[in-house]
Amino acid sequence: MRVRPRLTTNRRNTPVILAVRAIIFPLAAGNTVVLKSSELSPRTHFLVAELLRTAGFPAGTVNLLGRSREDVPRIMEALI
Repeated sequence: MRVRPRLTTNRRNTPVILAVRAIIFPLAAGNTVVLKSSELSPRTHFLVAELLRTAGFPAGTVNLLGRSREDVPRIMEALI
């Protein structure tokens, strides 16, 4: 049997899939969600939150927290 190298790449929508997968189960269980957006691509998570708002989720169900790279340690300490 011959083993050949294989190139695997992520889809361009991987950040969206990961964000939705992280919040869908808590929402299904009736919880609210705080979604921390990436400091590298915050617009991606903003669009996910906006999509859920447009879909009719009540205000306060999905909360988006944006931050800069410098603020991450302080914000994480406050959340924990």
